[in-house]
Amino acid sequence: MDVLVTGASGGIGTALVEKLVREGHRVVAMSRGGLEMEGVISVRADVTREEEVSRAMGEVMRTLGGLDAVACLAGHGDPNIWRKGLEELAPIDLLDVFRVDVVGTFTIVKHALGLMRPGSSIVLVSSSAALMGDTWGVPYAIAKGGIISLGMSLAKALAPKIRVNVVAFGPILTRWVGWMGEGELACIRGRTLLGRLGDPEEAAEAIYFLLSPRSSYITGHVLVVDGGETIGPGPGWCTQA
Repeated sequence: MDVLVTGASGGIGTALVEKLVREGHRVVAMSRGGLEMEGVISVRADVTREEEVSRAMGEVMRTLGGLDAVACLAGHGDPNIWRKGLEELAPIDLLDVFRVDVVGTFTIVKHALGLMRPGSSIVLVSSSAALMGDTWGVPYAIAKGGIISLGMSLAKALAPKIRVNVVAFGPILTRWVGWMGEGELACIRGRTLLGRLGDPEEAAEAIYFLLSPRSSYITGHVLVVDGGETIGPGPGWCTQA
């Protein structure tokens, strides 16, 4: 496969790029800061800037000639959003996250469509927070709900040429946990039935499956990868956010 991965410098993005390279696929890794990895074509672009996305797609066309799969992982990365309770949030906080996660994802798909071959696959990334709601990270939960709606709409609009699916992740061990104390992490682990956070490699496997021909009869689906969080509470559940 010829694959484009956005948000490639994040924990899950990097794990996915590594998985694709190991499996022998050609990969364009897109991120704002770039991802230097052997066997990978690195492209710098901000998904919220349409002119940068358009330029990046031109580079994809020159290097790969087309695409078989697109994984949209780029998202808002400011942890301060998670620190704000409902009463502290301003409307701009919701707009900032929505602009990156939803509008940025839409922009990538819009500009990738002309490069995608028949039978291609698109995977968008959402969150278990979009399914359950949360008292913290409210803008994030709202935006990820928008991703699910966008994914279902794209699946209908692009069928049968292109498959579109969404992965809703629960807590994954990436850099977002760096601002949390051990008590908060223990609480989050306790909200899952498996009693732990997922690894980026486990997250990447789920995306890879939906990108690949192995999922050729799956479209318009939300795959929940959360260690059982959404059907919890787990045995160590607590109410602390």
